[in-house]
Amino acid sequence: MAGQDQSRQLGGMLSQIGETVGQGADAFAPVMNAAMKPRGDMNDPAHLQALAQWASSTGDQQGASMYMQQAQQLRSEQKRVSNATVMNGATSAYQKARQGGDAKAIEEAEQALIDAANATGSSAHAALDAVSSSMRQAEDAAYVQGERQAAAEEKAALEDFTKKLNSVTDSADIQAIVDGADEKVAPVAQRAATARLTYLEAQTVRQERDALNEKDVTIDLTINKDLPPNIVAAHEAELKGLEAKAKAGFVNGTWTSPTMRQEIVDAREALAKKIYGATYSKEMQDYSIDTARMRDFNGKKSRVAISTPTPKQALQIKKEMIKKSKEADYDKRKEANEYFPGFFAESGDVTVEMVNNEFRRQQMVSLTAEYDDILNPGSTEADPAETEELGTAGNPIPIP
Repeated sequence: MAGQDQSRQLGGMLSQIGETVGQGADAFAPVMNAAMKPRGDMNDPAHLQALAQWASSTGDQQGASMYMQQAQQLRSEQKRVSNATVMNGATSAYQKARQGGDAKAIEEAEQALIDAANATGSSAHAALDAVSSSMRQAEDAAYVQGERQAAAEEKAALEDFTKKLNSVTDSADIQAIVDGADEKVAPVAQRAATARLTYLEAQTVRQERDALNEKDVTIDLTINKDLPPNIVAAHEAELKGLEAKAKAGFVNGTWTSPTMRQEIVDAREALAKKIYGATYSKEMQDYSIDTARMRDFNGKKSRVAISTPTPKQALQIKKEMIKKSKEADYDKRKEANEYFPGFFAESGDVTVEMVNNEFRRQQMVSLTAEYDDILNPGSTEADPAETEELGTAGNPIPIP
């Protein structure tokens, strides 16, 4: 071996050693990768994100894509669940507020639901309408029941008042009954007392006239033309018959029978009492109708104050508001912008609250027109000025 060149043999040995070591490292790589794989909760998007990065570092692009997709899906689902939890809580609170009936609590819960919808990207109008729709039947039933109870209590109070009033003839006693009247009939008590006094005074005048003229009898009754036509006709027919009977029974200054004069007097007083009774009944009936309509108006007004448009109605109202905004002249824009700066700039400035207020304003305009006869007695139509301002129900933006 001495004197021989060993470099070629040594190079081959080193190459073989290198290959052996490399093959050992490649065989150990899966073990190393597995050891470096992140450990954690597979329901945690952050863990899935870490797995995607790990897979990418090992060259497993398909695995990295799978983990990334799972992380995105899980985040999306968690956000959906979180949003649903927030919306369910706000919706439940709003529903409870509606059930409680306190106006301030309802207003606060409504705003909280709108805020929750804005934060979660949900439709506030859809959420509000869902609660309103689900509660409408129950609220209607409760209102009807309340109205029946109120009407029954009012009827009982009127009957009690009428019984007391018609049991006395002295003006001082009548006034005492008026002063002590139940609050349910207080608004009509004085009118009823006036009708009673008018009847009694007319009766006294007739009696005094009869006393001065012991022979003849003066009928002297006035038919109330404000009564229903059929009652007016019946009273007129009875009066005409009474006058004819009195004329036929009093001939040449003498009554045809000893009892005829008293019969005529009794018939006259009976008819006078009928006229008074019908007049009094009409006063009470008109009062009951008016108060029932006022209760109905107030009930509807309270419900309009918390009413919300359907999503379709909300969209239409928003379009109309934007259109009117664009059509407004410079002075109108300037005046409106003092309340809501930049309102006319973009459609996004029309908020849920503004749409709700406009919806309620429109509802109130229709409602006041429907009940104008009791809200504005003597007028022929609702005040058109109410339709000139967008803000009648809380939004002061003037609209041309």
